[in-house]
Amino acid sequence: MDEAAEALAHGQELLAQRQPAKALAIFDALVQQHPDDTETRLGRVAALLYMGEPQFAIAACDAVLVNQPAHPDALTLKCWALTSLHRYHEAEGLVEQRLQASPESAILWYTKAQMLIPQDKWADAADALDAALNLDPEMCSAWISKGNVLLQMGNSADALSAFDRALALQPDNNEAQSGRAQARTAWRTAYTVGLLPGLIELLSGLFGR
Repeated sequence: MDEAAEALAHGQELLAQRQPAKALAIFDALVQQHPDDTETRLGRVAALLYMGEPQFAIAACDAVLVNQPAHPDALTLKCWALTSLHRYHEAEGLVEQRLQASPESAILWYTKAQMLIPQDKWADAADALDAALNLDPEMCSAWISKGNVLLQMGNSADALSAFDRALALQPDNNEAQSGRAQARTAWRTAYTVGLLPGLIELLSGLFGR
């Protein structure tokens, strides 16, 4: 492995460790040395997104797309950056463009769902997540997202099942654990409320004799 490849791998490792500022410094230096390296430029995009700088991430995506207008990863990352800026219409247009070319991509369906969720389009988001999970049943993040969407839709029982699927894949996932606890509480509440009319009728019958 040459020096540039080692630096790129180190930057990617720092991203995985949630150290985007350090990773960005490495990617910036590499871009100066190898301006045509797409993987390095996409590393910059990811670091900028981690750092909460979507406007700069869009510019970094465009630096790739100017020469490779159909690059799938650059388009997908740009969708996420646009969504972060609440530019949903633009983001949806890009992801639909990508889905027409690659309808079998689970990550694209998941990405579509993440653009619909901030707009409270729960049913459409659930459909997109189902499409993602049909293609990749082991996508833990999609199961978690589905659980959260189902909770918003008032379907605590199915939300509980979705979080259980996520925990089967990643038992230590804090978000899945928290979601399951919330779904469990909501399910118990709904179950109790559902029992009340029948219970009241039963008690009235017993004590009204």
